[in-house]
Amino acid sequence: MPKHTEVREWIEGEIRAGRFAIGDRLPTEAELMAMFGVSRNPVQKAMSGLVESGLVVRRRGAGSLVASTGLRGNLLRTLDTRLTEPEVAGAHRVDGVRVATAASFPLAAGVLSDSAPLAELVRTKLDSGSAPIALERCIVDLSQVPDLLEQDLVHLTTTAHYTARGIADRRVTSVLSAVHLSAQDAALLGVAEDTPILRQVRTIHIGEGTSLEVAEFLFHPTNITMEVSQLEAT
Repeated sequence: MPKHTEVREWIEGEIRAGRFAIGDRLPTEAELMAMFGVSRNPVQKAMSGLVESGLVVRRRGAGSLVASTGLRGNLLRTLDTRLTEPEVAGAHRVDGVRVATAASFPLAAGVLSDSAPLAELVRTKLDSGSAPIALERCIVDLSQVPDLLEQDLVHLTTTAHYTARGIADRRVTSVLSAVHLSAQDAALLGVAEDTPILRQVRTIHIGEGTSLEVAEFLFHPTNITMEVSQLEAT
């Protein structure tokens, strides 16, 4: 496990276990460096991730304080094609992988090429305690990224993979809606079928009339709060 992930997951675990309450001051960077035997960089990276997730807020003169006791995600991050880390921290449980054409995937109809080979990844995003926080159904044009299925699908962030492969000039469109899940998707996410769910459909475009990926994200109604937020300027 990367050191910054180890630091972040320890802090998240302490918050969720109630050992840090809202408003409590977290250990300083120096204290965390000593606790985990690491340099300043992984500690700063862990704290930045916690701030972006909404769990922690930084106050000048007061240090890093607990802002929330639940996992939060920023919807704006899911629109950032420059990401090099997951949109929401955590690993995936891989629930299914298929390769076919657009005719086999309703989500891809009219969006991705009808003739290109497409890969569908169905994964459940898990928090640090292995609770489901989102169900992801991602369909990718393999003619653009033929090595996608050779990657570690448990930890893969598709946008980071595209960046690493030098696929530039990308833009993203996104549509939000409230839905009820099919029996299969409800079982994967661990919710009742009649529970309203926030659904995001994201399309990544790489040129006029050409799309690389279409994905839907179905967010657990209580295990994560998705919001649009920006960090305060200091």
